[in-house]
Order: sequence, then C-alpha cells, then structure tokens
Amino acid sequence: HQGRAFRQIALEFRELHHRMQINIGRLRNEGKSIRVGVTMGVLLEMGHGALNSLRESLSPLTLELVDMMDYTCERAVENAEVDFGITVAPLDPVRFFEVPLKRRSIYAVVPQEHPLAEKNQVTFADLRGESFILANNNFKIYHSFLEKCEANGFQPNVLATTMETMVIYTRSRQGQGIGISSDLPFIG
Repeated sequence: HQGRAFRQIALEFRELHHRMQINIGRLRNEGKSIRVGVTMGVLLEMGHGALNSLRESLSPLTLELVDMMDYTCERAVENAEVDFGITVAPLDPVRFFEVPLKRRSIYAVVPQEHPLAEKNQVTFADLRGESFILANNNFKIYHSFLEKCEANGFQPNVLATTMETMVIYTRSRQGQGIGISSDLPFIG
C-alpha cells in the first residue's frame, strides 16, 4: 500500500530534521562557523536579501562562503571540506541530497546584426552550423550545452572557452561567435 511507504519516508524525514536541529543547536552553542561552498556566480544570483536571510537563520553561527567552480564544489561537499554547497544542477541523486532554489534560462548572445538577434527564442535547430564561445569544461553549462547539441543531431563548433562571463559577451558582441551563458550582465 502506497500510504505505508509514504508514512515511512515521512518518519525518516522527521527524524533527519530532528537530528539536523540538534546538530545546528550544538554548533550554535559551540560558536562554530558553517563553511558553504558556493559555485561562481551563485552569490550574485541569490542576492543580498537571501544571503542575509541565510546568515540570520544560522545566527549566532558565522557563515563562511567559499567561491568554487561547479565540480570543485561537489568534491568539497563529498570530502567534508565544506558543510554544504550551493551549486548548479544537475547533481547525482545517489551522491547528493538537493533542494532546488532557482531555475535560470540559458542565453545565446549575438551581436545585433546577427539574424538570430531578431528572435525572442532560439532553438537548437537555429544554432546548427554556428560557432560558439562558452564557459570552460569546469562548468556544467559546458557539458550540458554539448549534450543538448548532440541530442539535437550536431556537434557544436566551440571556438573558445573561458572562466569569465564578460569574455563570452565581449567576443560575441564583436562577432567572433555565439556566446552561450546563463548570466546576462548589463552591457552598455
């Protein structure tokens, strides 16, 4: 019966929540800090209010934020170098428990003269035959983009990769290729 299975899961969840509360209480009494691995760019996306809310909820614990790349953050969580991580999906559900916080769009960045600039939404079919500039293979967007292109029947021509979002935008605006990014900075 399904109800019994859900009841067991609910009881396990309640026990886990209780143990977490006990451990957080213990850490508060010991005046410890909590180290949080944060994937590059996530702090900007979270915003100041969400960060302050997290700090307040953990008070009087000190919140120590450690900027990392996507896969480095996962390894740091696994190796207990940080207490938890705030990173980018997808995550391996066998290795990690995840709570989705936000979904973001992926953007194709082109100069205004490019034919795709007139479209409100770009499909992978539109991208076939184009050249790309994107984040390097330390970031999940790189692997996700390549997988999506292959799933849509083509191998993308990656002209350049970088760790810097602004490089993607600058080179794309100069007509050097289509930039692929989940960040959309304000550019004058």
